[in-house]
Amino acid sequence: MDQKYKILVVEDDYLQSYTLKILLESLNYNVLGIAISGEKAIEVAAETKPDLIIMDITLKGEMDGVEAAKIIQETSDIPIIYVTGNSNDFYRKKAKETNFQEYLIKPVTKQMLTELLAKHCA
Repeated sequence: MDQKYKILVVEDDYLQSYTLKILLESLNYNVLGIAISGEKAIEVAAETKPDLIIMDITLKGEMDGVEAAKIIQETSDIPIIYVTGNSNDFYRKKAKETNFQEYLIKPVTKQMLTELLAKHCA
């Protein structure tokens, strides 16, 4: 792969987003940016056209990650991997309203990312 796979991280917790960024870069992926709200995720996805979005479901602001994913998927087919700290069935059911690739429960580890991205970024 000549060009690095481009990933947008959508996460409102600074420590979680920074950790994801470091893990992804250590696996040789290009992190295009970190969006902390659903609104910002829509804007950045339209501007940067990532190959993949890693999206937290619960975000600060008016819009959660599922609502942002719905809007992004209206105009693009960018694959989405959800991450959440909540294993509640409500969020899993809500996520099913979109076309997502994976649903991960935090904490996300380097091993999880390695296996997941090998499957989805080939």
